[in-house]
Amino acid sequence: MRIRKEKSIHLYLVHRMKSLWLLILIMILSGSVYSQEFFTKRYSVVDGLLSSTIYDVVQDSSGLIWCASAKGISRFDGVRWLSFNNIIGKTGFGYHFVHCDEKGNIWTVSDIHELIISKYRNNKWETYSIGPKTSPVGELIGFDVLSEAGEPVFVI
Repeated sequence: MRIRKEKSIHLYLVHRMKSLWLLILIMILSGSVYSQEFFTKRYSVVDGLLSSTIYDVVQDSSGLIWCASAKGISRFDGVRWLSFNNIIGKTGFGYHFVHCDEKGNIWTVSDIHELIISKYRNNKWETYSIGPKTSPVGELIGFDVLSEAGEPVFVI
């Protein structure tokens, strides 16, 4: 009977030592494991952005990145920037929101004394004058474009 007890204690200790060595090995290996690092690049006015102040960003269905900034709208195709600063026929105005609808249209709200919403489709801009603003665009907290019976409905 005594031999069995010593043998079971020995097996228990061997099992515990294996577990301890496994734990030590995991701890050593986990110290050398690195998480994946993402490639990031910072863009500025030097790279082609109209402004270093960006208010809103959206990606359209074709992968283009659109940025609403203090001086206009900038579009990035992955290689270069294309900027639009004369959308409503006047330069020097900013845009606080940019939105892509389900049809692929790009919509934006201008930062001037009246509420003007612009749509980019087929390489041209169309503007919709909504009327005088009751508050500055900077105080708007959101912008969305919905569709009702094929017509755009603006949610501001």
